[in-house]
Amino acid sequence: MFNRIRPGIELLYWMHAGWEGYGRYHATGKFAWGTREEAEDLLAKLKKVDLEPWAISVHSLHPPPNDDFNVAKKLGLASRAVSFNYGAIEGEPTFPMTNFGSDTVFLAGRAAAPLGVVGNAQTHCLQLPNTFCFARGNKGQLVAEPDYVKFGEDLIPGQGRLIVDAWKTVVGEDPIAMRAVADQLNGVASKKLSPGPFKGLLFGSPQRFLNDLVLQLRFNAAMLECAGASTKRVDAAKFRAFVAAAEAWQTTHGYQTVWRLPRLQGVFEKLNSPVINKLMAETDANSVTTQAPGATPFERVQNLNRLWDDHAPRVLRALKDAARNL
Repeated sequence: MFNRIRPGIELLYWMHAGWEGYGRYHATGKFAWGTREEAEDLLAKLKKVDLEPWAISVHSLHPPPNDDFNVAKKLGLASRAVSFNYGAIEGEPTFPMTNFGSDTVFLAGRAAAPLGVVGNAQTHCLQLPNTFCFARGNKGQLVAEPDYVKFGEDLIPGQGRLIVDAWKTVVGEDPIAMRAVADQLNGVASKKLSPGPFKGLLFGSPQRFLNDLVLQLRFNAAMLECAGASTKRVDAAKFRAFVAAAEAWQTTHGYQTVWRLPRLQGVFEKLNSPVINKLMAETDANSVTTQAPGATPFERVQNLNRLWDDHAPRVLRALKDAARNL
C-alpha cells in the first residue's frame, strides 16, 4: 500500500510500548508496557519479511522494559535503529507551556542510535529552548546560559537576554518576577522588530513569539497567586484573575485536548464542583473503566479519547462558571 503511494517509501517501526502492549490497552483499558519477548518476536518477523527500506525507532535514554535497543543489537539490527527519546523536549498531550532547563533534554539529544536521534514537540515555537538544547546534545556541545542568549539573539537581534530571562522565569516560582518580565516583553513586542537568521523557527513573527511568552508568564503568575491565596478558602479575586489569564492563553493557542492542573488541585477541592472534579478525573488515561462509557474496554478507550478531543475548552467553560458563582 505504501509503495503504491510512493515507491521506495521507508517503513519506520516505532517500538516504544510495543504493538502487543497497545493491543492489550485497547482490550483491557489498562496500559502496560510490552515485554522484551514480544519485542524480540516482532523484530524477528520484521527481519524475516525485510520490507526494504525499513528502520526501527528505539529508546536509548531511559529505555522501556522491553529494552528495545538491546533487542535490536541482539538481532543484528542496531544499524537500522534511530533513537526517539520520547517526550524529552515536550510531553504530549500537554497544555502548551515553554519548557526550559532540564538536563534530560541534553542527554536525550546525545543518546543517539546508529541512524541518529529525533525529538518530538507538539508546540514548536514554544519549545525552542529545549529544541536548541537537544540539538547541542546531539552535537556533543555543552550548553550554558550565554549559549541560550546567543540563540535568542539569532531569533530576535537585541532581545537575547530578555528572551532567556523569560524562559528562566516562566518555569520558576516567582509571580512578581513573572509579571515584571511580562511587562518588559510587552513593551518590546509593541515595537517594530526584525527577526534574526533563525527567523524560520518563529515562522517569521517575532511579535507573536514574544506575545506568547507574555501570556504564559501571566498565566503562570495568576495560577501561583491563586494557589498561594487559597490555602484556607478560595480567593475569589485571585481565582477570577487566573481564569481570565487562562482564557487569554488558551484561546490564543487553541489547544483542545487533555488539560491537567495539578497545581490547583487543592483549589478545585475547595470549590467542591462536581463538573470540575469529573473533568480532572478524565485526565487519567487508566481511568477508562470508570470515566468513559462503553460496553467493552475497547469502546471505553475510544470514548475516553473522544472526551479528550475537547477537554481543554470544557475545562475552561467550567472554570468560568465557577468564577461567576464565587
